[in-house]
Amino acid sequence: MRENYKDFAKDLIANGFRIFAISWWEYVDEIGKPNTYGMGGPRSRFYDGWFAETCMNIDKLSSEDHSVHKLSVIIALVENKVLGEIDGNLISYKNCPSLTPAFWIKVNKDWKNVRT
Repeated sequence: MRENYKDFAKDLIANGFRIFAISWWEYVDEIGKPNTYGMGGPRSRFYDGWFAETCMNIDKLSSEDHSVHKLSVIIALVENKVLGEIDGNLISYKNCPSLTPAFWIKVNKDWKNVRT
């Protein structure tokens, strides 16, 4: 959920994961409720609603930027994200509480997702 993104990013970085990109999702708080600017997407495993993927390119992060400043780079990118304008309304992280970042992380080749 978007209010957890800073702690999640901090913990990923502290545990040696490299966040290499961010994609954008619209969180819809009820199953069956239509989304506003996203497409289809999965039901949340942890919350009551579902996530609709936006039609935007992912934001790639520089590989050189994996340093002590990585968290501040991620926060700046998220907090200042603007997807665009729909029907005269600016779609941005600051003014759309449903806009949620998703982190793309690098893992080693032997890593396996054990969740099904």
